[in-house]
Parts: sequence; C-alpha cells; structure tokens
Amino acid sequence: MSASIVIVDIDGTLANADHRMPLVLEPEAYPGAHQAIRADADWDRFWSLLAEDLPEPAIIALANAMHDAGFRVLLFTARPERFRSVTEDWLKRHGIRFHELHMRRECDSDLHDLKVKRLMFERVIGAPQRVAFVVEDRQAVVDMWRGMGLKCLQCAPGNH
Repeated sequence: MSASIVIVDIDGTLANADHRMPLVLEPEAYPGAHQAIRADADWDRFWSLLAEDLPEPAIIALANAMHDAGFRVLLFTARPERFRSVTEDWLKRHGIRFHELHMRRECDSDLHDLKVKRLMFERVIGAPQRVAFVVEDRQAVVDMWRGMGLKCLQCAPGNH
C-alpha cells in the first residue's frame, strides 16, 4: 500500500484565523504560552467570520503542488458541517485544489478537535501507511498525528 494521501488542516494552516481567535481564546500570558478557551467564548461569532480569513499562500502552494503531483489531498477541519458552503466558497476563492473536504459532524459538536480529526481518520483512511504526511498548526493535534505514526509538518506554533 503506497502513501498517496496528504491531509491538510484549514484553520491556522491554509487559512489565517488570527482575527477570530480573541473571540474564543484567553490572551496569552507570555509568548508561546498555551492559550485556554475563554469562559465566555463566542463560538457563533467565531464561526460566522470564516469568510474573512486570509489565505496562507505558502501552505496553499504546498497543497496544490501535492494535488498536481498526484497525491490525494484531503482537508480535515474541526469546522462544523453547517459551514460547508462558506468553507467551499473560501477554498474556491483562494484556488485551493483538493479531493475531499471532511468537516465536524453535528453529532460531534461537543468533541475536542483531536477526537474529531481522529474519528475522521478512522472513518475515511484507516491505515496510517496510506498517508504520505499531514500539514497542521496546533501542537496538540501535531502530537496526535505523530503519535499515530504519521509524518506531520507543523506550519505554525498553534498553542491553543
């Protein structure tokens, strides 16, 4: 079985979501500190601003190059399924080529994104040897992928 799949995250990876983070994260105590979720996190507003995310050109170029080289590019995101249309529009607007978009199912809305992405992997891929590599920003998710035996390219510090 050849490693023909590349998994790419969206928020913090293909899309710069920094402008949305203050709505859900506590301010950093110091640079690089783990950022906790705010008690008064405004998730509705956080998700409503998806369309305003800026693209990350280098990561988009990497994903597109893998697509053009014949890899199967799968986007895994913890964004709720109800935002599929705005997400697909954003991806199209920024010229991102991919084969499949997997989003958080509504029945998984209370699950941590680590669990959501692991469930996606189990449902869609199953075998780690099918994956060439993953591109992800958040340290906890990077650690999960690596703990599963996958190569993971971390593109940003992602301490939330």
